[in-house]
Amino acid sequence: MFLISFGMLAQESLSHYSFQGIEMNMKVGAFSTELSRKGYAISYAKEDSTACILSGTFAGKDDCSIIVFGTPKSKIVWKVSILFPETKSWYSVKNNYMTLVESYTKKYGNPQKHFEFFSSPYEEGDGYEISAISLEKCHYLSMFEKDNVTILIRINKGDVRTACVNVSYEDKINQELMKKEKSEIVDDDI
Repeated sequence: MFLISFGMLAQESLSHYSFQGIEMNMKVGAFSTELSRKGYAISYAKEDSTACILSGTFAGKDDCSIIVFGTPKSKIVWKVSILFPETKSWYSVKNNYMTLVESYTKKYGNPQKHFEFFSSPYEEGDGYEISAISLEKCHYLSMFEKDNVTILIRINKGDVRTACVNVSYEDKINQELMKKEKSEIVDDDI
């Protein structure tokens, strides 16, 4: 009985993550409006209110895209993803990634998961790093886990000849809500 009560108390004490000082426990539209008050410009909002794209400066880098993701039914924010400007240079994208990982490590401690490697036949220094990224043969990821958020930093493909760094914040409570709502949609369909 004690363990059940303790588990319920722990679940209730888990709070939502705050991104840019805004708690990730509101609908996508309201959350995006709050971000726009902080200087981000709304550039696209999905008609079904499950996503919104904003642009602005993040972590000292101009021209970032901030994508706000909502749950499929209730439209509550579960994830915020920042795409840093694309580059054609492996050394630029790697430097951006390494700088961000270092900054997040200073703030949040060592990442719980961290790997940096290329899949065969690619390897760092072969001159084909950007091609490897576009073919999903470059695997650079650092994951920071806190009580109420999972933060992922990774190198992503951009266009055919570009790459960028992506930082994602996933609110753990609303991530569970998103999974539940997706499952309900599947159950309704089948």
